[in-house]
Amino acid sequence: MSFLDKALEIFSPSTAYRRLQYKKAIEILDSTGIRKYEGASRGKRVKNWNASNGSANTETAFDLRLLRNRSRDLVRNNNYAKKAIEVIQNNGVGSGIVLSLDGSKATEKKLMEEWRLWAEKTECDFDGNHNLYGLQSLAFRAVAESGEVIIRKRRKSKGFPIQIQVCEAEFLDSSKTQRSVKNDGHIIIQGVQFDENGRKIGYWLYDQHPNDTFQSSSKFVPIEDALHIFRIDRPGQVRGVPWGSSTFIKLRDFDEYEDAQLVRQKIAACFSIFVQDSSHAEALGVTDPAEELGERVEPGLIQHVPTGKQIVFGDPPTVQGYGEYTTKTLQSVAAGFGVTYEQLTNDLSGVNFSSGRMGWLEFYRNVVHWQKNLLIPSFCNPIYDWFLQGVNMMGVKYSKHTHSWTPPRREMIDPVKETKAMVLAIRNGLMSYSEAVRQFGADPDLLLEEIKKYQDKFDEMEIILDCDPRHSKAQGDLNDKEKSESQE
Repeated sequence: MSFLDKALEIFSPSTAYRRLQYKKAIEILDSTGIRKYEGASRGKRVKNWNASNGSANTETAFDLRLLRNRSRDLVRNNNYAKKAIEVIQNNGVGSGIVLSLDGSKATEKKLMEEWRLWAEKTECDFDGNHNLYGLQSLAFRAVAESGEVIIRKRRKSKGFPIQIQVCEAEFLDSSKTQRSVKNDGHIIIQGVQFDENGRKIGYWLYDQHPNDTFQSSSKFVPIEDALHIFRIDRPGQVRGVPWGSSTFIKLRDFDEYEDAQLVRQKIAACFSIFVQDSSHAEALGVTDPAEELGERVEPGLIQHVPTGKQIVFGDPPTVQGYGEYTTKTLQSVAAGFGVTYEQLTNDLSGVNFSSGRMGWLEFYRNVVHWQKNLLIPSFCNPIYDWFLQGVNMMGVKYSKHTHSWTPPRREMIDPVKETKAMVLAIRNGLMSYSEAVRQFGADPDLLLEEIKKYQDKFDEMEIILDCDPRHSKAQGDLNDKEKSESQE
């Protein structure tokens, strides 16, 4: 009987009686199988299962800082956590998500010139370290490792007027959860401010990292001047959670387990010889035997043991199923991060073409989701809007146009087979040429211009290559036109 039940019996016997009735009724429901969901049972089997019913923001209010710190600690000190974040970063962004413009030729050319001068150089970086593709990679890594990242729009007086600053999650003042002091119906949740209708209108940000030497107070920054990028797992979620949160305890335990096994093997490798000689101490004039007996065991050691001393070794049990346990644990960790076991461990011993392709295709769905539903709408599109603001401030005129983003090309498991399948899809109208080119991570218009440029050079220099379909077929034979011209 619990303490609460005993207290109720003393102070409110009627309440205790009703409580006992309900508890018995629940036990009967569980035992008879009337309850529809086994996961909602309340028997002994799940008595220690404490499930919270708090909102997404209530659950992150107290745990987010600790989760973020533990995630970074694991990435710094655990090889598998570090590898998982690198896999997510390198596949999600890779060499960069590239801009493509659709509009009038003059508009497209002028804007692309300005874009390349700004985005493909460090001119766009407030800190002066990266081009836009490096900032994409840095921001996405922070999202996976820390759960979220802050992007600030910075203005400058010389050169292109807009720059981008990537800030860690701590720049967002988590301590601010309150109603607006202006009594205008606004509320602030963990540093994110909403208007009276629940729309996000801005953030409370520090100018420097709050854990640096120089302390500062947070200031309100309107939503037009900052981006808050994180993966939304629950409706209404305000702050982002590190992606590997479900694996932290398992990774920590596995790390300690591996360390223990390493120490065990080191001890086993330190084969030593101990000689017990009753006259040895007297010959050396050692009065205190502890002075002669060392405290370290080293490989190849020959140690004379003083009289009265005895060496006792622990006999640790042998490890059974170490490989199987390691594999299953790391498979669980890989699933928690959303990567494959092979990517996490570089263990390809059990992979054939079919299993490798299936694993890669499933992971590629994750990559497409990260790109299409997180990176492009939350980072790339707003950054392009900031770029257009800068272009306007410089007085550059442009007409109405649309833009798109090309993720880095997808690596193929079997390039020959997959390329043939893609060509067949294009020829049968199942895929457009431009879509196929974008899957390779290239801009279709730029590629066509490059092809035309080198075809003109080939013609000028009277060079015919087997790869030129104007003159030869795929097998290298001359096409009908070239045959007739040669016969003439």
